[in-house]
Amino acid sequence: MTTIIEQKGIGTVIRSTKLSVPRHQRSFEWTEEHVGELLSDLDGAMARGQAEYFLGSIVVIGAPGSDRDEVLDGQQRLATVSLLLASIWTWTCPHWTDGQGLDSQVGSITTGAGLSNGLACGQADGPCDSP
Repeated sequence: MTTIIEQKGIGTVIRSTKLSVPRHQRSFEWTEEHVGELLSDLDGAMARGQAEYFLGSIVVIGAPGSDRDEVLDGQQRLATVSLLLASIWTWTCPHWTDGQGLDSQVGSITTGAGLSNGLACGQADGPCDSP
């Protein structure tokens, strides 16, 4: 088994990696307080002019017989950031519709439009439809 450690931005991970969350992982449990802390941290980083923000590690493992990597650690942050990006995309889509700006960038990250990756819904999730 080979261990590879890479530093990637969250957008790159979501865009370029096929991910799934194994059944044994806990459900999404972040509260409004957890999300508020993340947003406050992001706001502080932007106010300080930080070019980068360390979101935390995301640990994945190649799933045998699957083309998707399984998320072992970081699923709460990953899900929260995905929901945040989806919200930004939904809010901005009516305002920027040139197909070249933020709508196409964030939209492709959150919906997988034109991509063969993104988060996969498990059997317990039911239907998985793009917005």
